[in-house]
Amino acid sequence: MLLSLDRSLPAVSMALFEKGACLAAATAPATAAQQRPWETLLDDLLQSTGTKLETIDELVVGLGPGSFSGIRTALAFAKGLSLPAGTPLRGFPSAAAMAREFFRNTPEATRAFVVGDARRDTVWLADYRRDSVWAEDAMCTGPRVDIACLTLAEAQSVLTLSDAPFGAARSTPPGGFAATPLSEGGNPRVTPPSERGDAPKGQGGVLRAAESSPGKATPPAISPDFQRLTGKLDGIRPCPAPGDRPLAQALGELALLAPGQGIVPPLPIYLHPAVRVVR
Repeated sequence: MLLSLDRSLPAVSMALFEKGACLAAATAPATAAQQRPWETLLDDLLQSTGTKLETIDELVVGLGPGSFSGIRTALAFAKGLSLPAGTPLRGFPSAAAMAREFFRNTPEATRAFVVGDARRDTVWLADYRRDSVWAEDAMCTGPRVDIACLTLAEAQSVLTLSDAPFGAARSTPPGGFAATPLSEGGNPRVTPPSERGDAPKGQGGVLRAAESSPGKATPPAISPDFQRLTGKLDGIRPCPAPGDRPLAQALGELALLAPGQGIVPPLPIYLHPAVRVVR
């Protein structure tokens, strides 16, 4: 029995799986955030499926990027469930679950960007292909997250140029940038523009127009921060979209497709280095 949970979005979501199938999934709206939605939502799932808490033998949690406090609350709740019986706990990027849900509802799409507000005049951006969040050999092979933190100009270049050399690249392509292992001080962290040495100088972005193919369709871009980024980035769509399932359901499916993989121990994906270190 697997329980997945996510709070990278304003809403809390949970899903319960048994033998690879989702038994139930639910979401608590943001307005319930101060009314202990975690316990209520979990109780509802257990009662609706006739499941006992002690039968849950695996936990999965979304690591973001997203709500700073929400992700940490989800991690704290998941660790609280894990500790008494030593239940295995894994983490996966919430952005990957968003991409999986988008591909489920958009069968013609083979590639999509997930972009969010990273504050400080930057955005985070992840590049997913359908098989990277759908195939059985799809997900993380270690504590690595292919997400970059970009300036708005850089992000617009990536979203505009359909052949953007971004994503799972392990070396810096000409005029592009590499996704780097996100670890600093024990935590996954997106590398901000100020710390990258791979963006071309004076180009107005990470890509040159010569690298795009004229007439080629631009991959869709979805954003959980659609309202905040509207007017700052062109061509983005809201996420979640009407009809989307609870994000925790897509997250649990990713975990089931990648047994034994993920980020362990699960730690939140930081978008910026700490402003101050207290010793």
